[in-house]
Amino acid sequence: MGNSLWSNQWRRRLSAAVNPVGLIPAILIVTFAFLLAGCGTTYQAYPGSALPSDQVAILKLEQNTSAPGGVGVRGIDGKQVQCNYGDAIQLLPGQHTISFIWYIPLNPYGPDEYGPVMQTLVVQGGKTYSASLGWKQPGNSVSPLFNGPYSPQNVWWVVISQE
Repeated sequence: MGNSLWSNQWRRRLSAAVNPVGLIPAILIVTFAFLLAGCGTTYQAYPGSALPSDQVAILKLEQNTSAPGGVGVRGIDGKQVQCNYGDAIQLLPGQHTISFIWYIPLNPYGPDEYGPVMQTLVVQGGKTYSASLGWKQPGNSVSPLFNGPYSPQNVWWVVISQE
C-alpha cells in the first residue's frame, strides 16, 4: 500500500509538470526574458561583404550594472541604425561619429530612450571596444547623456574603453 501511495503521488506531480497548460506560463516567461535581453546581434557598419576580424574594430554595447537598461546606438556616421545593449557593431578603422542613447526597455517611469548624445571615436582594426554608461567622473570629456532628476551631479555619461 505504501508503494501505491508513493506511485500515485509522483504520477500526479509528473502529470502536472508535463501538462501543456502548466507549460504555457513557463514558455511565456522564458520567451519574454529572451526578448528583454536582446538577441545579441552583430551589425556591420560598412558596405560590402564581411572583412576579417583584424581589419575591423568591434564596439560592444553593454548592459548597465548599476541602473536599468544599457547603451544603445541610433546612428553611425549619419546613417540611422537600431542597436541596443547586447549587440556588437563592426566598424572600419578610423574616425566615426556615433549617436548613443540610454535604452531602458519597458521603462515604467518614463521614455524607453534618453539622449541621443553624439560622440566621435577613433578605432583601430583588430581591437575591441566597449560602450557603457557611467556616472560623471573628473576628466571625462563626453557630453552628458541624461541629467538625473535628483541633483545636477546625477549625470550619466557614455564611457568607451578598449578591451
